[in-house]
Amino acid sequence: MIEAIASGATSGFVLSLMLGTVFFALIQNSIDYGFTTGIYIAAGVVVSDILFISAALFGTSLVPAIEENQNTIRIAGSIVLLVMGIAAWKPKNYSVTNTSSKTGSAFYFLSKGFFLNALNPVNFFAWVSIATYLKGAMQYTLQLQVTYFTACLAAIFITECGISFGASKLRRWMNASSILWINRLAGTVFIVMAVVLLWPLLLK
Repeated sequence: MIEAIASGATSGFVLSLMLGTVFFALIQNSIDYGFTTGIYIAAGVVVSDILFISAALFGTSLVPAIEENQNTIRIAGSIVLLVMGIAAWKPKNYSVTNTSSKTGSAFYFLSKGFFLNALNPVNFFAWVSIATYLKGAMQYTLQLQVTYFTACLAAIFITECGISFGASKLRRWMNASSILWINRLAGTVFIVMAVVLLWPLLLK
């Protein structure tokens, strides 16, 4: 049990530090709108991961369906990332002291975290691979698998909240120009990830 908790927490911490779209979205939105928005995004990520993990553990019949619709998921994810990337490049009127979030922030940022994570099919197959490894190589029972994934998700949420908190504190040392360029860096990452998602389809 302790081994499963420790392994899950370590895995969650490492996964949170991977420089993907969620990582840059956390930094971008926390600087723009404050720490609370990062909590919402992290919660959205965890909700989508719970669905992925549940499907990996209990819904093996969903795997073929997701594989069959992988191209559609890739296209949808690429469109979302492209829109976010282009929007991040547009100049905005920033107030360095104003960290108020958008109207309906809870739902907006929760959805943002959810879809950023859910629309990347790689995430689902990563959880399937981990579940297969735990059941096969590690010989984990269902209880130990649930324990591992619970610890993993808790670590992901806590780490992403920590990233958000740290990013929100950077705002006091920034001006409107530096915030714009951080947004543009995040936007570039979103656009690159959109191309990465589409690339296998373009090669066909």
